[in-house]
Amino acid sequence: MLNKKKWLVLSILFVAISLIAFSLTDLKAAELPKAVSIGTHPKGSSFNAIGSGIAKVISLHTRISAVDRPFAGYTKWLPLLNKGEVDMGIVGNVDCYHARQGLTPFKDKHPNLRMISSGTDVKLGYFVRADSGIKTMADFKGKRVIIDPMGAGMGGIQRVMIKAAGLDLKKDLTAIPVAGVTEAVDALIDGRADAAYASVGMGKVKEAMQKVGSIYWVPVSGSADDAAAKIIKKELNGVDIKYYKSGSIPTLNNDAWLIAYPINLVTHAKFSEEATYIITKAISENQKELSPIHPFLRGWVELMVSTNIVLPYHPGAIRLYKEAGKWSDEVDQINQKLLGR
Repeated sequence: MLNKKKWLVLSILFVAISLIAFSLTDLKAAELPKAVSIGTHPKGSSFNAIGSGIAKVISLHTRISAVDRPFAGYTKWLPLLNKGEVDMGIVGNVDCYHARQGLTPFKDKHPNLRMISSGTDVKLGYFVRADSGIKTMADFKGKRVIIDPMGAGMGGIQRVMIKAAGLDLKKDLTAIPVAGVTEAVDALIDGRADAAYASVGMGKVKEAMQKVGSIYWVPVSGSADDAAAKIIKKELNGVDIKYYKSGSIPTLNNDAWLIAYPINLVTHAKFSEEATYIITKAISENQKELSPIHPFLRGWVELMVSTNIVLPYHPGAIRLYKEAGKWSDEVDQINQKLLGR
């Protein structure tokens, strides 16, 4: 009789524990959005390809359906993300900083932006026709040089690069205004500009090489810590200067010190912690699926946690990184500082 009572009690406990477990699972599932959007540059851009690729992995490996949502530029979707009207987005470090601080071209501060993942670097610089005679940034004197008057990343970086070369934008060269990288490269192809600004390896640069022949990437500095590099790093938060060998990246035909900063997957502060955790986990476990999608997604997973950040990480992402042993004291200190703690 006693054994039967014990069996009955144990059975009731087992049922109760099971019900609680199922209830917790249901609660977590209820927290998850059925669908999410990822803000990106227009279709055909590298950043759209990254967003589309990450959306594919999320959709395949979670209960959440993810889609890329192309916009004309950051100023169109980052304000929506800050308000929670877009769920995630693909954005460069410099533009993250400009948006957070409310710097040109953003009219207001965007305090609700949060990191899910850092990623691979975008490599940027000016390139010229190989036979132009231009070898250094100082050689831009008297030349027609591309300047994006509205771009946060592009325009801001260009101005600082020219300043770091010891040139006055208004007195020493002719600024050719453009709206975006595509128009910048077209200006060089058409002969309207002597120097165009672009991302190394992008398809538009390959087009330029087919039309104008050999090109030369103008080094932004002579080393990682010379006078020019120090000015650039001081004035551009989230930017680094890195050395790349000829041939190490498609379209790079010469050794050069170039601007480099990470491409980030970001969200907003009120986005579901559970959804962020699950999305971060899905990305971190599927590098093999990401790699064939786009060169910028190769090696993405090993770079997801970074000290070169200008936004704090989302709690859901932090939970995953701590579980995976990737969250360090150094990153935590930077994160706390960004949160104002």
